[in-house]
Amino acid sequence: MSTLSRVAAFPPFLRDMLSSPPRRGEGLHRWLFCVARHLHVHLPADEIVKLLKQVAAHSGYRRGEIEEAVESSKRCAWGKPQLPGTLYRARPAWPQHDPVRRAELVKSGGGVGGLLDASPVNLAGIKADTEDLIDQLMPGNRLLCCGQSPRLIQTKPREEWRGQLARQQFIVPSPMRATHGLTQQGKRSERCSEIVGPRQYIVVEFDGSSKDDQATLHLHLACHAPLVMVVDSGNESLHGWFHCGGATIEEICRFFAYAVRLGADPATFTACQLVRMPGGTRDTGQLQRVLFFNPAKIR
Repeated sequence: MSTLSRVAAFPPFLRDMLSSPPRRGEGLHRWLFCVARHLHVHLPADEIVKLLKQVAAHSGYRRGEIEEAVESSKRCAWGKPQLPGTLYRARPAWPQHDPVRRAELVKSGGGVGGLLDASPVNLAGIKADTEDLIDQLMPGNRLLCCGQSPRLIQTKPREEWRGQLARQQFIVPSPMRATHGLTQQGKRSERCSEIVGPRQYIVVEFDGSSKDDQATLHLHLACHAPLVMVVDSGNESLHGWFHCGGATIEEICRFFAYAVRLGADPATFTACQLVRMPGGTRDTGQLQRVLFFNPAKIR
């Protein structure tokens, strides 16, 4: 069976992606990486290269760009089901947690107090204005995916959310490019990777340690990527928002791999993963406080 003839057996969302490759300057590099990531479960690497060269023949890809995308996407490729009837799931080859390195870093850290002191915008004891924060983080009337719970998620233009954001628990930390798409299982949804726009932020969450330790780790990671914001989940964790607009997928993966090495949860690498709404309200009524905000890092 030829490579092209096997496309008919791919999931609908993947066939759709292959049918509309962007041109150079319109997100081609990111598209190649994302499509290759999904294709690893269906084809060997050499056939993925051959297929992408065929479907992107008129897109203006550079020599070696497709081979590079196929190779670099292996580390976070979708894997085959392990048991009959199980769903495909992402299995990025993230590094093992390095508790020794983590312990070295948190020893000399300033904790939450140091994080508050380092914030260019003084937020100590102040309730953050969620509407203003989102206007700065994602300016314009873009499509935002938000909700009060994972089951009550909606994607709609920013202006339709006006006045409602502080009541939401969750947000996808990048604008969406459509209101609906298909999940990996082919179900119509307002939250799925297919409709997430270009990634603007990588959100890092550390669990299983004190907030002081987490604050110190976020400040350390700020030496490796632009730290825009840190949000208290209202429970045990702090979410660090690192700006990545304009970064290559290789740079993003390298940064996130280092965060995972320090104990970050790999789940937030998923483009459509929900994170805590800055200044929003947890289901317990607890405020999701913003501890650090540096708008100068939004560019």
